[in-house]
Amino acid sequence: MRPQRRFHGLTLALLSLAVIPGTGAYAQKVTPTYTFTDLGGLPGLTFKQSSARAINDSGQIVGKSYTAGPTGHVEHPVVWAKDATGKYVITDLGTFGGPSGAALGINAQGEIVGVAQDAAFNSHGFLIRPLTVNGTKVWYQDLNRDGINDLMTNLGAVDAQGISDNTQIAAGANLVQFDAAGNEVVTTLPRNGAGYAVNDNRQVAGRVDDAAAPLQPAIWQVDAAGNALSMITLAPLPGNTYGEALCINALGQAAGASSYVSGNSSYPRATLWKSGATPTDLGSLSSQSTSQAQGINTVNGVLQVVGSANILNRGQRGFVWKNGVMTDLNTLISASGVTLAGASSINAQWQVVGDASVTVSRNTESHGFLLTPK
Repeated sequence: MRPQRRFHGLTLALLSLAVIPGTGAYAQKVTPTYTFTDLGGLPGLTFKQSSARAINDSGQIVGKSYTAGPTGHVEHPVVWAKDATGKYVITDLGTFGGPSGAALGINAQGEIVGVAQDAAFNSHGFLIRPLTVNGTKVWYQDLNRDGINDLMTNLGAVDAQGISDNTQIAAGANLVQFDAAGNEVVTTLPRNGAGYAVNDNRQVAGRVDDAAAPLQPAIWQVDAAGNALSMITLAPLPGNTYGEALCINALGQAAGASSYVSGNSSYPRATLWKSGATPTDLGSLSSQSTSQAQGINTVNGVLQVVGSANILNRGQRGFVWKNGVMTDLNTLISASGVTLAGASSINAQWQVVGDASVTVSRNTESHGFLLTPK
C-alpha cells in the first residue's frame, strides 16, 4: 500500500490500510469503463504482494514487490513493461545490497527513481537509466555478478520520489539534477520545503514548513540548475490548517490534501489547486470520510485526478475525480474478488495504477493494478 503521509508528525487518521469488500447496493457495478489488469508480483514466495506507484505515457509502471530474501521476504523496487506479446512482465531492479527498496517515479524516457537500502540498512535515492537492447528497454544489468544492478546510480541520502522528462528529480527536501558533464547537482528547497513531484516546466509540488507558512502546500518554479526562482504558497481548504501538494501536471495544476487536526490525528481532504492558490474541494466517497489525491493529468482540456478515500466502516477505496464528481473506481470495473484500495498515478492515456486487495485461493493479497479505459 502507499505509505500514509504525515502532517506535522501526526498520522493521517481514517485512511486505513484495511480493505473491506463492499456489500449490498454499494457493491453493485455499473457498465465497466476500465479493463482491470492484475500486475501480480515477483516470484519466489508462496504469495505475491506488490504496489504500483507511477505510470508513464508509454504504459511502463514502477513500484515495489515482495521477493524471497535470506531469512524470509524482502521488498524490492520493480518495473512492469510489456513484452513482444503485449503481456506485462515484472523486473526486479535490486537494491544497493540491502533488503528493501521502492521505485517511485518514471519519466517518458523510462528513467526510474526511488529509494533502496545498502547492506547496513542505510537508505539512498537511486536513478536508473535503461539501456535499449535489440529494441527493448532493459532496466537491470549485472556484468560484475555481484548482485548489484549496474544501471542503478546512487544519488546519496535523498528521498527520490518523482522525475521529469528533463531528469530533474523531486527528492523531499532536495532537488537533484545533472550538469552538462553529467555530475549530480543537489540543491535544497528553501523554507524547509519538501518536494514530491516535478513537471517538465520545472515546477515542483510539495509543502513548505516555516514560521511564515507552517506545513502549507506550495509550488516552486526552479531553473535547469535546480535553483528556486519563485514559490507560490497554496491555501488549504477553508476550515483546514495544513496541506501538501502531492502531484502536479504539465499545466502546473496540483493536487493533494488539506488537513485539520483533532487530538493526535490529522484528517485529510482531497484538494485541487487549478490556478493560483485557490483550493477546490474534491470531496469524498461518503460522509465523515477522508480522502487524498495522488495523481493528476490534463489532456485536451479534460482534467482527471486519482487517489484514495476512506469509506466509513468499509475501508479504503481508489477514486477518480472528473467534471466535479468523485467516483469510486470499484464501480467502474468488472473483476471478481478484487477491491481497488487506492490509485496513485494517471497517465495521458487515462490509464490508472494503484493497489488492490485480491482474493487468491481464498487468501487476500495486495497487488499492484492497472486500469485501461475501454
